[in-house]
Amino acid sequence: MWHSFKHYTSDLTDGQWKVLKVWLPLTHSGPGRPIRINMRQAVNAMLYIAKTGCQWANLPYGFPNYQSVYYHFRKWSLDGTWERLNRILVLLARHAMGRCPYPSAGVIDSQSVKTTAVGGPARGYDGFKKVQGRKRHLFVDSQGHLWRVRVEAAHLQDRDEAKALLSGLPPMVKRRLSKIWADGAYNGDLAAWCLAHFHIVLELVQPVTLLPGVVRFPRRWVVEMV
Repeated sequence: MWHSFKHYTSDLTDGQWKVLKVWLPLTHSGPGRPIRINMRQAVNAMLYIAKTGCQWANLPYGFPNYQSVYYHFRKWSLDGTWERLNRILVLLARHAMGRCPYPSAGVIDSQSVKTTAVGGPARGYDGFKKVQGRKRHLFVDSQGHLWRVRVEAAHLQDRDEAKALLSGLPPMVKRRLSKIWADGAYNGDLAAWCLAHFHIVLELVQPVTLLPGVVRFPRRWVVEMV
């Protein structure tokens, strides 16, 4: 029974699970063995990994077998399930706020993270941030909702990766977007490229010093929360 499982702060509530399960491929179709694990607990296990950063093999007792959980996580990553689910949740969130489903403005940014050489895209060295690893390139709307992310080697230039990031946005987003905010790392030909390809104005924001040692980029702060 559900109530017999140990609860964690990363667990879905009943209401959240009711929304998510409609959009997740929780039943088996085609050849092969039927799904026998508790899929709500499997999703909770994925969220536990995302929140705590622990290794798959170190999932606490009570979750389904970590290999089964990882199988579904990887499958949903490769077939686009997570991307579709994120988009649906963003649309629902914007609707709940009384906003148009698709944004007219957004923010691009990148985050370099240290990684090992095992799996994923090739690593590189970000000379500006002094990080050996990979870089996440993100586009969010003005409310901080994530619309797209790319993960590449950290040495690749932000302005070059931004073109691929923006090109992969949903057609309705590209059609409605009129302005994007970014920092100085996107200086160069990106502004002309955005205007020529999508009629989007790229505005490079300047840092504002709030307190000694505390600097914030107007508008761009929303992406830091992702």
